[in-house]
Amino acid sequence: MHDHDFDLVMAIAAGEAVDTERRTEVDGCPECSADLTAQMAAITALSTLGPATLEPNESDSLRAAIRQELNLAEPSPAVASPRSKPRFTWAWVGAAAMVMIGFVAVAGIFDGLRTDGSDSGGETAALATSTTIATSTSAASAQSDEANVGTAPNRGGDSLGSTEDTESPAATPDVFRRFDFESVDPDALRDLTALEPARAYSKLGSDATPATPIPLEVELACEEAGLAEVGTVEDAYPLFEGTYEGSAAYLWVYVTSDGQVTVIQDTTTCAVVAVLP
Repeated sequence: MHDHDFDLVMAIAAGEAVDTERRTEVDGCPECSADLTAQMAAITALSTLGPATLEPNESDSLRAAIRQELNLAEPSPAVASPRSKPRFTWAWVGAAAMVMIGFVAVAGIFDGLRTDGSDSGGETAALATSTTIATSTSAASAQSDEANVGTAPNRGGDSLGSTEDTESPAATPDVFRRFDFESVDPDALRDLTALEPARAYSKLGSDATPATPIPLEVELACEEAGLAEVGTVEDAYPLFEGTYEGSAAYLWVYVTSDGQVTVIQDTTTCAVVAVLP
């Protein structure tokens, strides 16, 4: 009696080379032949599907499960620094509205003058009042915004020319970017990595293009390799994909209690290639 070898059937279905005699045994067995047909149909159906992707919550759950299985401590949450107030506040909107009110009042008064040919004391007073309100409101709004800008935190300036406030780095960016970071001046690159990813990408504009997302298993392996080099961190995320010393590399940012550490890692092996000063 022929032994139904499931591994052999799967090997034939996958197109692997098998012994002719064993293949003849499978073809001569009705049960094995039916199993082979089903396996080939399944492989054909699966080949039409796109690559599997994980939702953000699924990715977080998988990462937590792997850390628990490997007895790795969860990184302590980073303490978010106070965000500076936006430079353009609602005061500007109020100022614009008051200016519009002033213009409407002036237009009404001059329309009345054009119709009646006279200028009453009440109309003159209304014109003076509306103009004063609009002017004083605009001045107060400008002073308020200048005060906000003067008190906003700054990490020492941005050598690439941006005047926007810097903030604490955020979590892994949703849209990973490709950028030639090796050609950037070290000081400029340090200032760039100090920005949260969204601000860094916005600042680079068309110089940073969307890159293929890092597979989850590669991201976890690179993070572990970086942690082995850097030590305990509060946050870690890949910022750019590019080239370093002729090889494809990722630029990772590791946030420690002493500040940020920028690490270059190989895209294939995740090995640490360089730790930038």
